[in-house]
Amino acid sequence: MLDTNWSESRLRAGAHRHARWAGLAVFAITAFGLCVVGGVLLGDALTPRPREAVRTAGLAPRRVRDHVPPRVPPCFCSRQYLWSCCW
Repeated sequence: MLDTNWSESRLRAGAHRHARWAGLAVFAITAFGLCVVGGVLLGDALTPRPREAVRTAGLAPRRVRDHVPPRVPPCFCSRQYLWSCCW
């Protein structure tokens, strides 16, 4: 049978339990974030600097047609045409 009589002390006990777990969760998230930042800074400090020249990439403007295979646009256009004719 369900207990429908919720006393005030029972409600407060539940609220305190949830508040304690929420505080622990906030502490855990903060501790995890600080550990991640500390690990990144430590890794950055311990990584040796590169001794030779760093490679750079050239920037060139690209078009969609540079990335699409040559047979796809005609197939796509014909499919769109047939689709529009059917509806």
